[in-house]
Amino acid sequence: MSTIKLHAGVIEIIDKAQKQCLWRGIDEHKRNGNLVAWDLVQKAKNKGGLGVINLKIQNEGLLVKQLHKFYSRAEVPWVQLIWESYYDNCVPRASRPVGSFWWKDVLSFHSSYREEASCKIGNGSSVLFWQDSWLGGILQDKFPALADFASDIHASVKDIQEPNDLAAIYLLPLSAQAYIELQELESLLNESQFNIHEADEWSFPGAANQFSVSRYYKHKHDHIQDQYKRHVAPKTFVSLARQELC
Repeated sequence: MSTIKLHAGVIEIIDKAQKQCLWRGIDEHKRNGNLVAWDLVQKAKNKGGLGVINLKIQNEGLLVKQLHKFYSRAEVPWVQLIWESYYDNCVPRASRPVGSFWWKDVLSFHSSYREEASCKIGNGSSVLFWQDSWLGGILQDKFPALADFASDIHASVKDIQEPNDLAAIYLLPLSAQAYIELQELESLLNESQFNIHEADEWSFPGAANQFSVSRYYKHKHDHIQDQYKRHVAPKTFVSLARQELC
């Protein structure tokens, strides 16, 4: 689960086996049916469920952990190999997916990763200037008129910082509104600190800003809305489930 994105059909088969184990026990001929929706079974115990792991979210969390190692440039051989082989001069999220099927599975969680992660800019090589959240937000949203004149909307922060010629960054001439936004943006950039000798530092909210699969799982699972009405009170449900397991 930490290397391959499980197919929906595989998860369905595993969930089916878990349901049979929970409701039938050792009696394979038992036909009482499910006592409650599987979504409720997967809820945390303190929310009325049994805390059975949601395999889809757990699988996603384990793969996002690999993505975090990649963006953090962890000192492991596969991270260094992928950066040097595919992304020496480009931002991964703005590039066409390349590499093994395993790596493409990991890349499919770019959006999930960047929803939670924040970046302390170093050399800016892993951050999209216009489309990533940095400098207080997404610059394409904050300066839409100026972004329309960008010569490369997928440029990295490093790409924008290096040229001294506006013509290398924007399609000139700028409109009046774009010029106003350019002045505002330059003011923000002058207050920012860049270090071309350091890598970008990606972090997650939580203890020591380190990525945690359990925290990721809890965050994602807590946002799942229960679409089923509760027909059994939590304590009664847990009691019934325990009886089934005995």
